[in-house]
Amino acid sequence: MSSVIAFTACGGEPEEHVNYDYFRFTYDESLQGLVLEIENKSKLPSGAITLPAYSYYYANGSGEEIDHEKFMPVRKIADGAFEYIGTLTTVVIPTSYTELGAGAFANCKNLTSVTLSPNIEVISDNAFDGCLALTSVLDDNSDTIIAGVKEIGDNAFASCMSLRELDFTYEEDFTVGDRAFFYAITLRSYDVRNASYVGANAFEGWQSTQTVNYDSTSGWSDDWNVNSDAEFKKV
Repeated sequence: MSSVIAFTACGGEPEEHVNYDYFRFTYDESLQGLVLEIENKSKLPSGAITLPAYSYYYANGSGEEIDHEKFMPVRKIADGAFEYIGTLTTVVIPTSYTELGAGAFANCKNLTSVTLSPNIEVISDNAFDGCLALTSVLDDNSDTIIAGVKEIGDNAFASCMSLRELDFTYEEDFTVGDRAFFYAITLRSYDVRNASYVGANAFEGWQSTQTVNYDSTSGWSDDWNVNSDAEFKKV
């Protein structure tokens, strides 16, 4: 299919064009919106990309428009959608998105920065695992990302060894998965106060110059802070 459908990069009324040479969508009733997939990774443009916030929904690739009048919001990046795309350098994720699928950007070796929707609630397992060049993940309005994250999955930022800018705010009782920040050795500090759960080896490989702030560890994995030289500071 050619690029004939409109979208808005950062919310609001659709204006630009979605390119169906490389984007496709499925509908997720639980999200009341669309899930973005990649039709053909080889056709995805190199460098920087802004993801579509809205699209018509096409059923089963048939080209039949389900709703001719209404654009549907894109809510999620599918599992593994951008995995191993080595030409990707920067990504802008619009405000319509609430979830990053498992391995959504895993092993994107040249990805350096992500401008993330402030409405993201779920960063699934391995979402940025192995993004060795990733230096910043920032909100599209400020240097403080994500109001309302509820879940950071297993290995979500594992081996992000260049990550320097990452400053979440959370829903009360957010969760952090096993090895979520495994060898994220350039982050200066991380705050897990108010977390209802932190998984095993969440900060494995951290160095003595890094700090993790916490309060209560009730209900957490017994091994949440093992294999780490970080300073764990109860505040």
